[in-house]
Amino acid sequence: MAEIRERTKIVGGKAVAKVEGFFADFKNFINRGNVVDLAVGIILGAAFGAIVQSLVNDIFSPIIGLAGNAALGDLFVIMRYGNANDSAAGATYPTVLKAKEAGAITLNYGNFINTIINFLIVAFALFLFIKVIFLFKRKEVAKAPSTDWPCPKCKELVKEGAIRCPHCTAEPIGPVLKYVDDINEPLLSKA
Repeated sequence: MAEIRERTKIVGGKAVAKVEGFFADFKNFINRGNVVDLAVGIILGAAFGAIVQSLVNDIFSPIIGLAGNAALGDLFVIMRYGNANDSAAGATYPTVLKAKEAGAITLNYGNFINTIINFLIVAFALFLFIKVIFLFKRKEVAKAPSTDWPCPKCKELVKEGAIRCPHCTAEPIGPVLKYVDDINEPLLSKA
């Protein structure tokens, strides 16, 4: 019996260690900045999607619907009536909802057009957003001065701190400290 208890403790200890390791890895994954940024982006994207949906349904659809008799979302074609009496009488329905209540099968091309408009607005807004981000990144890169030095022999750029030119192996590269023998003060001079 004691042997079984010991084996249980060993196996249970390994299982607990694996579970603790799993949760530690998960905690490290969540604490990364990218995961939090992604979560914020998804939340903002959902909010932006609701704004675009409202813009299309409440602003663009009625304006486009002025060309016809209904809002854009209410444009549909009846594919099959709910019952034979409606088809024989040539029944018409003012909205998709009324047609579905009557049991009709409809082809809702107005909703499809709404979805295309939503997509185009979101794609254009995303394009503008990325364009602005790249403009700021280009300005940041342009402001940073280069710390590379031209090689005195081959004129190729060499990274700061290099002792020899990687292209022609000339030395010294960049600013070199020389000492005045009597005073021991470093003087900055170019080689």
